[in-house]
Amino acid sequence: MSVIHISSRIAKRKKDIAFNKFYSKQQDSMFQDSQALEILEELYVQHPNAVWLPMYNQKVKLLDQYGLITKASSQAIVDMSDPAFPYILQPIAEDRLKKMHSNS
Repeated sequence: MSVIHISSRIAKRKKDIAFNKFYSKQQDSMFQDSQALEILEELYVQHPNAVWLPMYNQKVKLLDQYGLITKASSQAIVDMSDPAFPYILQPIAEDRLKKMHSNS
C-alpha cells in the first residue's frame, strides 16, 4: 500500500469519527429539547402505530434528519391546508425512551 492510500484512509477514519460524534451529540440534544421530546413522547405512547406530525415543523424535520423518527410510508394523502405525514420511532429513540421511563 502506498503512503498516500494509508494517509487518506486515516483521514477518512478521523472524519467518520468526528461525524459520528457530532451526530450522537445532535441526537442527545433532541432529548434535551422540550418540543422535540414532546414529539418523541407522543410517538412512544402511540407506538407501534404511526402518528401524523406536521411536515414542515422544524423539530419533526430535525428528529427525522438525526435518525430518531422516520416516515411510516413513502406516500400519503396530505391536506395541504394542514400538511401532516405519518411518522414512527426509530429503534434508537424507542430504546432511549424506554430507559428514560424505567429510570423515572
